[in-house]
Amino acid sequence: QTGSDDYYLGSTRRDNASDSLRPTKEQILNEILPALKKAIDSTDQRDINSSCMVAMAKIGMDHPDFKLVQVFKPRLAKNDQEIAETAALAIGIAAIAGDEGEELELLASLALDKEKGRAATGGSAINYRTRAFATYALGLMSNMHTSLEIKRKTLEVCKQLIEDKDMRERNIKVAAINALSLLNIDPTEDAEKALLNEAVDTLKKYYLERLGAGEQLLQAHCPTAIAKLIGRDGERVEEFKELFAADLQERGPVKRSGNEIPESCVLALGQLVRPYDDKDDKKCPDGKYSRLLLETYSSHKDIQTKNFAILALGQIGGELNKEALLKEFDRGQKNQEKPWISLALGVYSHFKYETQRDRQPETFIGKTLYDEFKKAKDPDLVGALAIGMGLNRTTEAADDMRTRMRESEPIEGMAGYLCLGLALMDDKGSKEAIRDTVNRSTYRFQLLQQAAIALDKDVGQAALGQ
Repeated sequence: QTGSDDYYLGSTRRDNASDSLRPTKEQILNEILPALKKAIDSTDQRDINSSCMVAMAKIGMDHPDFKLVQVFKPRLAKNDQEIAETAALAIGIAAIAGDEGEELELLASLALDKEKGRAATGGSAINYRTRAFATYALGLMSNMHTSLEIKRKTLEVCKQLIEDKDMRERNIKVAAINALSLLNIDPTEDAEKALLNEAVDTLKKYYLERLGAGEQLLQAHCPTAIAKLIGRDGERVEEFKELFAADLQERGPVKRSGNEIPESCVLALGQLVRPYDDKDDKKCPDGKYSRLLLETYSSHKDIQTKNFAILALGQIGGELNKEALLKEFDRGQKNQEKPWISLALGVYSHFKYETQRDRQPETFIGKTLYDEFKKAKDPDLVGALAIGMGLNRTTEAADDMRTRMRESEPIEGMAGYLCLGLALMDDKGSKEAIRDTVNRSTYRFQLLQQAAIALDKDVGQAALGQ
């Protein structure tokens, strides 16, 4: 049932809610999977093939008469790159690891351009996009399983791709870095802990290599990947907070150029640093990182690094960061700074609600955003305020947001973010208005897309959680 946790998290992560409209296992096996297979077998049309494969993969169950990999594998050899790469990705989305390990071995061979992969794609060198999608698929499969064997295989493949000095295709290395970030290792046992450390060390080693400006763009994916792996409670969190803070200040062990590394470092710090609630460093030792991020926002030469720094403060949270965000909002320039601070305030509220049992509303943040919304004209600012108020659950703004949504439909981006904001605050009274917007937006693709997503609020929340 759309709107339930299971719809987004997959059948392996269940919620206690009753999904009365969810199809039964019998319906899935006897009606849905056969219908999808019949549809995909009836045509070579690209969109139908891709959509059916993804739908079957999201079901994530083999049929008694056919395995999903048997449906996907022949399409790896199609002379249509979108179909081929979707087939590779679908194997990972399905996350079926059969007893014989066929799916895992096929993905590994595709990613490494080995014999089995070449045989599946037609016998020649495998297209780099298919290799990249197969690498992402390995990460997705690892994320959904507790098996150390699967995670170990994924690590071996990604490590080989990252350390390959002759690898000239950037997309494959980026896929390998991000696939490692999806390993989802719980280091409660020695074997799991060792695997986690090896994955982190692989990323750290590549991150610290002295490479040219071009490859530093690839290295910039490492900080956020490491942050995903270790989180705020990891044993090595202090090591990497110090490293990323040093690189942000251009005091790290490797001389960098460009802005991609500092942009990534502030995002990683947002995931690693603990809330800032006390100016006393003895009571709040992570306060120095929040102060660094605020200083980065005030003085860094790169606009995107500044924007990410203020967003990171919202993600870190804490009363002192909230105060800083509100002060910056009051003196921010409307068209350049306030949109990002609006998002940061919304993110602050969202993560606070996630960790609070009683979910006390952040009413002052909501009032601040709503007051600005009433007078805002710039579409980017209006859109950011809408998302911020949605994450803050500023439901008192819903009537005005619906009115402006209807009036601004020709400005697709702004109207679309208003739809998403209303959905994020779970305003039940907006469903019909958003549905009407979908019906009127046949030829406005951006608005149609965002309004359709908004019909299910959990899409935005799930994306934010990731």
